Amino acid sequence: MATKIKDGKHEYWLDGEGLKVPLKHVPLNDQRRDALVEELVAEATRLNMMIVSAKQMMLAKIAAYLEEVAGEYGEGWQGNARIRNFSQNKEVEISQAKLLTFDERLNVAKTKIDKCITSWAKGSKTEIIALVNQAFRVNQKGQVDVKELLKLPTLQIEDAEWQDAMHIIKDSVTVQSTKQYLNFRTRGNDERWNTIPLNFSIV
Repeated sequence: MATKIKDGKHEYWLDGEGLKVPLKHVPLNDQRRDALVEELVAEATRLNMMIVSAKQMMLAKIAAYLEEVAGEYGEGWQGNARIRNFSQNKEVEISQAKLLTFDERLNVAKTKIDKCITSWAKGSKTEIIALVNQAFRVNQKGQVDVKELLKLPTLQIEDAEWQDAMHIIKDSVTVQSTKQYLNFRTRGNDERWNTIPLNFSIV
């Protein structure tokens, strides 16, 4: 609902600029629009809370089951899992994805790589220079592409400065966060697996 202020017997609605508009001057269409948006956003918020609660419940049940399975062998559960029903036509898949980033040591690695590029400027390593430039290109948020950067240490380059830089890159990798994903699938008579769309990934 629009932010409302009462001043004595008068009621005001605050507009987008924070200005007080007397209720009697708020057009009926604006009032209907406001009521519709408030109703729908409230319902969306309620559904979102239900989805968050459902995901937490499901993750807890899956974790308890997997820990029980691993515990039978004296171990703790780690990693991803795919669990199917007895008839092998329904499955629950849980997977984890780690969001990687780099700490301040990446700048040190870049300095060493720049030295390599300078020494190679007159050589024949133009393709490698292009790869380096691509790897260190930042996106609109000012972040580098982790996958592109981690391609560099796989290059077979016998250069001491380069090797030092690659070790620093590896050491500078940090796990920013870990996200768990749930997928539910059923298999029909055509033997094809169909995902039940829930979009749990963003909650």
